[in-house]
Amino acid sequence: VFLDGAEPGRGARIADRILRQAEEAKIFEDNRQIKITVSIGGSLKAAAADIEDCIREADEALYLAKSSGRNRAIMAWAPQAG
Repeated sequence: VFLDGAEPGRGARIADRILRQAEEAKIFEDNRQIKITVSIGGSLKAAAADIEDCIREADEALYLAKSSGRNRAIMAWAPQAG
């Protein structure tokens, strides 16, 4: 998801909202509820920054989110706890 012109706090809030909505989603297959999980990686692109660098940072953040557990959002610009 690309958020044109979004500042860091807004991007993180949107990611958190996506995570909450995924957790609360009621999806059924063959009359059985399926739980879904989401991993999100975010990156910021300055006007002069290369888009490929931005995509690489978001991809690295995504893999970190995946390896950190379910329903995680990792933003490349935010320091990580631990």
